[in-house]
Amino acid sequence: MGNVILYRASPGCFFVLANIILLTSSFGLLHPWLICWEIEQRTKKMRFGNTTLKFNGNGASLFCDVFFFNWILTIVTFGFWVFCGYGTARMNKWIDDHIDICTDGQPLMDYSH
Repeated sequence: MGNVILYRASPGCFFVLANIILLTSSFGLLHPWLICWEIEQRTKKMRFGNTTLKFNGNGASLFCDVFFFNWILTIVTFGFWVFCGYGTARMNKWIDDHIDICTDGQPLMDYSH
């Protein structure tokens, strides 16, 4: 039972409320940083035996590499970029590229190429 993680609903409710307040007050500009913070919190808690996940991305990189590009292409294509799922696919690829699988704190392999 040492590898079982129990989640409670109450912290998640407060997180959703905090996200809504921050996103509304910043007109969505904090969204990349909030996404990175959430991914970091989730990956810190995941363990598979002695294997862990480590998130090495940051909000500025997500904003520059994904959000800005997606916003421009969404405007240029009149929304078809996001409607067809390309925006979500680009963000999911960025997230996958910034999560390392670690054993004893060291990444197993370099997936950068």
